[in-house]
Amino acid sequence: MITDDMALSKIPEVQRMRRTLQKWREYILNFFDNRLTNGRTEGFNRKAKGIQRNAYGYRNIENYRKRLLYSCR
Repeated sequence: MITDDMALSKIPEVQRMRRTLQKWREYILNFFDNRLTNGRTEGFNRKAKGIQRNAYGYRNIENYRKRLLYSCR
């Protein structure tokens, strides 16, 4: 396995990358089995934050909610 070769490295960044790969191994391999990501959810979150930044604070939470629903359809 490639992480075994990385364990022999003396470079700290390679060691850190190895730990990250080991930590997320199950989730990385799961993507190749199912082809599912949380990209859609992340996109909605980004859209909501952008609307919130541009709004400078809605006085009515219902208007904010409607704007989110309209933008994320």
